[in-house]
Amino acid sequence: MFHVASAFCFVGGSVAAGILNALAIRAPRPPDTAVLLRLIRRTLPVVFVGVLGTFVFGVWLWNCL
Repeated sequence: MFHVASAFCFVGGSVAAGILNALAIRAPRPPDTAVLLRLIRRTLPVVFVGVLGTFVFGVWLWNCL
């Protein structure tokens, strides 16, 4: 079950980063773009935890079964 929760973190963080990136591309002013690109950094730990957790808990589950 932990690998599924980690996968949700991975997907959620990736979607959030993608949306912020799309908004930064369409931002009318450079300061707005800078703010949105800085916000992408906040989603990266969620993506990293999701990737690592999915791999670790998936291998652990595979070993238990």
